[in-house]
Amino acid sequence: MLVSQVRYCIILDLNHAPYVVLADLELLSKVQVEYVTLPGWQTSTEEITSYDSLPGNCRKYVEFIEQFTQIPVKWIGVGPGRESMVTKF
Repeated sequence: MLVSQVRYCIILDLNHAPYVVLADLELLSKVQVEYVTLPGWQTSTEEITSYDSLPGNCRKYVEFIEQFTQIPVKWIGVGPGRESMVTKF
């Protein structure tokens, strides 16, 4: 998959308060969204079988998610197939 950039939502803000529930469409239309934009990668990941072989910016994206969520990433989908998974550790 070729990716020019990745946008990751880091804040949903409603009147300067964190907004979590997305079921109310009227409130949702008033939510301000803040993104972090990270550089993408121009190399296909579909044939990759190890984490270390992923494009550098793809690995940086995974590491950003781990840092932001404070949750380690174990599996990374690299293609459309069910078997298209890479294990990080």
